[in-house]
Amino acid sequence: MSEANLAELETQHLILKSDVIETNIIGKEGCWNDSLSQAVMSLHDGTNRRDEWSRPIADSHIPPKLIFATATSSVPYAFAIKECWSQAYPNEAPPNFFIIDVSNRRFGGDNDPALKLSALEARQIEREEINRLKSIGKKYNALDNTAVFDEYTASGQTLRRVNESLELAGFQDINFLHGHWHNSGEDLGPTFPEEIKPIIRKKGKMWKELPFMSLNLQINEGSKKLVEDMKTIGKRMATEILAHNRSVKKIEK
Repeated sequence: MSEANLAELETQHLILKSDVIETNIIGKEGCWNDSLSQAVMSLHDGTNRRDEWSRPIADSHIPPKLIFATATSSVPYAFAIKECWSQAYPNEAPPNFFIIDVSNRRFGGDNDPALKLSALEARQIEREEINRLKSIGKKYNALDNTAVFDEYTASGQTLRRVNESLELAGFQDINFLHGHWHNSGEDLGPTFPEEIKPIIRKKGKMWKELPFMSLNLQINEGSKKLVEDMKTIGKRMATEILAHNRSVKKIEK
């Protein structure tokens, strides 16, 4: 995909529109303040930090050591953020990225009561996840310096559950980066078709035979192209961040 022509994404993936990429994500056309690029810059600078309710919390003025992307629709954006970070801040070690999955779908599919887990099974999932999170936090010495990314927040229920799980795992002062970066909030549905997502859930009757709703790596031509496209978007985001920082420095002088 040409960096100058993002319209190709619209024809390939249908849901993410090229004008939304330019404005809401990259921050062109006077949309910097609401863009994902600006949010990533604030994340790096440790400013404009928010809790799970989107309420302001104290600035840290340091980048996070860990970033958790909520499963599964936020994962493609994580590739853009990671690429943006490496391009905009090439002399710094980037944060470590992980997926966190405590959404309703993991507990049995909100639209199919037949697949709903029992309270005992749900508690097992929670214990497994909390132990995993605790291990990651300790490994990277990040229990007091972690961020969570969610590309679209509607009710906020998932983020509240994420916050509860992280706090039970020993994390504190968590920075939540959540917004409306897909389709300008026009559509509450998935950002990308399931068949091209790099991470998907197990579906169907197999769910009840597993210890929990497992996430699976999906490698096909569509998912590989999506990751490549998101990295290209990340490069464009970095260009916008660098240009914005140059403008700020010029004004300060």
